[in-house]
Amino acid sequence: MFGDQFLNGHRIEHEFGTGRVIRNTKSNGHQRLITTDEINLYIQQIFDLKMTVIEKAQQLQIIIHHARENSSREHLNEIISIVNRKGVNVM
Repeated sequence: MFGDQFLNGHRIEHEFGTGRVIRNTKSNGHQRLITTDEINLYIQQIFDLKMTVIEKAQQLQIIIHHARENSSREHLNEIISIVNRKGVNVM
């Protein structure tokens, strides 16, 4: 990220849970070198997060499919519970 995008990066990381801000890389004197191991770790964490979101979305699709077929109040309550918890938010 460039220096003028740290606020956007913070928002993506905290509000949307879809990215990662690398700490202490601002141009205000708190600069440091980022090792390839650290970058690889961040990439792996983002990939793992993406897979978790995909798995949760698939689970929700299965629940919705069962609810549609069975018209079960239990399935409907489960869907409502997931939405109320912001079930797709894994952060």
